[in-house]
Amino acid sequence: MKNSNELVKNAPDNICHFLEVDQREIDNPDQYKPACRNYLDRIETVIDIVRAKIPSGGQVVEIGCAQANMSLLLAEKGYRVQAVDIDVSFLEYSKLKYEKGEIVWVHSNLEEIKPTTLFDAVILGEIIEHCAWPEKVISRALDLLKPGGILIATTPNAEKIREHLPTFSTFDTLEKRQELEKRQFGPAGEDHLFLFTMEEMKSLVPAGAALIDWGYLGGTLALNSRTHHLFRFLPINFYRKLIRVLARIPFINRYSFHNLYMVIRK
Repeated sequence: MKNSNELVKNAPDNICHFLEVDQREIDNPDQYKPACRNYLDRIETVIDIVRAKIPSGGQVVEIGCAQANMSLLLAEKGYRVQAVDIDVSFLEYSKLKYEKGEIVWVHSNLEEIKPTTLFDAVILGEIIEHCAWPEKVISRALDLLKPGGILIATTPNAEKIREHLPTFSTFDTLEKRQELEKRQFGPAGEDHLFLFTMEEMKSLVPAGAALIDWGYLGGTLALNSRTHHLFRFLPINFYRKLIRVLARIPFINRYSFHNLYMVIRK
């Protein structure tokens, strides 16, 4: 896919924000920067999971794709991809970055999407923390899968040090959830209603589906403004592997990693 820095010249005003985000998070020339490495750890890990579980040529849908960087990269690796978002400006921006691969951009939401076929993989990246009823979101996403297909969900980690939002289990009554409905997908879809602990996220797996993998993404021990410069002597590929090793160490992962992921098999 095209580097966002190639699109800066004469860029229309409506994509300037997307350019700024991509220049910071995925196309940053300094890939040791915390925001860049954290973002790349998340999307690279999800892509690695897809490649390990689904053969090339499989059908993948990314719901709430935003700039659709993950969708574009998966298309380039030989997957047949649908990139879905309720904000058409994200999709128009993503089309500007397209270079190769089989991808379709769909202006829709999870409830209204009507695919002509079921998928091998569904990706819900940073979605469930915006939804008053994340259990329903997971169940609906599983409906889009072929038998044996996988759902990959990522979400911020509630137990990371300095996180202050309430956790999902705090909203334990119908009245509290109904109140959340008024705020879900708040301004520009940016509001987090709550955050998940690992156990809370696992609790979203419905009966009849199997949780086959889970873990942590984007660790602050190697990914913060005070310590990241200490790792510059490492080759970038080794640096990436170090983050994945730290993600498997108890206590370190639970309290210092930005995000959680889980993989559910239908």
